[in-house]
Amino acid sequence: MAGNDHQLAQDLSASAAAHLAKGERKKAHELFSKAADLEEKAFEAVPATRVRTRGILAVSAASLLYKARRLTDARRFLFKALASDEPLLPPQESQLREL
Repeated sequence: MAGNDHQLAQDLSASAAAHLAKGERKKAHELFSKAADLEEKAFEAVPATRVRTRGILAVSAASLLYKARRLTDARRFLFKALASDEPLLPPQESQLREL
């Protein structure tokens, strides 16, 4: 379920940030990576009619991929989200383009 994946991704992201603050970069990147996978899964599970939710999840997934240092995956996801026939709201589309 998208909501569960999103919540777990948020929890993992918070834990990753705590590890990063302690200088534990490797552990932080691992947790950011797991969170990104869950957020991407949540994005895919949300119906196209929930445009705002999809946009928020898209920005979150792309940001987490960057934080995980998965730059190729981040680019792939950004292109997929921006090129989709399923629309995003202008603010989220702008955020994705900035990433």
